[in-house]
Amino acid sequence: MKTKGRALVGAAIALTLSACGSSSGGGGGGASEQLVIATYGTGTPTYTDTAAVAEALTKNDGTRTRIITSDTGIGRLTPLIRGTAQFTRAGGEYIDAFEGKSDFATKDWGPQPIRVAWAPTSSTSFVVPADSDIVEPADLAGKRVPTFPANASVTSKTDGMLIGGGLTRADVETVELDYSAQADALEAGRIDIMYISPGPGLSELEAKMDLRWLQLDPDDERLVAGLAELAPDVWIDEFISDTGETTGSDYGLTFAVPLVTTTETSDDTVRSLITGITESYDDYKDTTATTHTWGIEEVSVVPNLVPFHEELIAFLEEEDKWTEEAQAEQDRLLEREEQLAEGWAEVSAEASDADLAAEWAAWKEANLGG
Repeated sequence: MKTKGRALVGAAIALTLSACGSSSGGGGGGASEQLVIATYGTGTPTYTDTAAVAEALTKNDGTRTRIITSDTGIGRLTPLIRGTAQFTRAGGEYIDAFEGKSDFATKDWGPQPIRVAWAPTSSTSFVVPADSDIVEPADLAGKRVPTFPANASVTSKTDGMLIGGGLTRADVETVELDYSAQADALEAGRIDIMYISPGPGLSELEAKMDLRWLQLDPDDERLVAGLAELAPDVWIDEFISDTGETTGSDYGLTFAVPLVTTTETSDDTVRSLITGITESYDDYKDTTATTHTWGIEEVSVVPNLVPFHEELIAFLEEEDKWTEEAQAEQDRLLEREEQLAEGWAEVSAEASDADLAAEWAAWKEANLGG
């Protein structure tokens, strides 16, 4: 398999530190402040794109940026909520944090005041060894399929894909491992399928073994329903690949992988980041196969499951990208946020730690329809 990702210039890697230093979440933007962004691990396309943008910000206005990494959703959200990072580029865990579900349905967490600051999209899918008999999701019966502790976003997408094949976890052999351990596990034959995006990590693996994409049918009602149930932020769409067996368009899972913040982050910090991203676009748009998705013409401009930050809305209004539809969805989500906060206060005060997640899910189903 070959993909169209390009190597990121080495200077961006120098922006990364593996541990987070202190940072003010409420200061101004630009060169006067160091930005701290949490995201996925080095080698992932999400990290590579974020590093490319960070390098462009430094080049254009001197903004100093530190990127911290984690393989888990909790690990990517914790610096943001604690105020040691102003932004997180997250998977579906930002939705779980807003809703207080999954890993966040604990008394230490609960619903969080998450806001989307900028929403590039990403396409991912599943690869299998080229010599395997796995072509479509139904072929995974009896196969070794990974699950990811503290990374509910990826696990839910995998489980939604299994539903598309008429399968559940009872029909496969589940292998628990860290997200970043997939490549080694697939190469060693410990798993039969891997969830990944085109990018450096996949390029490294394809140099060692022949791979091909799992075939996903956008017209498969069962697959669409499975993803809607378990990963409602995802849709099936085309993405360009160049593999050993097929060249051109494959279908994969497309969804926003946004930079998110909280209501505690200052408006100036959020606006400064948005300005830097848009004004630096020409400097990073061709750095990787996917940095072009950070452009104003490709980012999501309608809130989906989590509200937009007010500074993002103001920017979209200035660019004539904000619509009545978007405002209606924003209003609905803000109302839901209030309902979640009130419900959480009620349920968490009475439920035991052991029963909290179940009682919270039941309350949401009864009062909010899920």
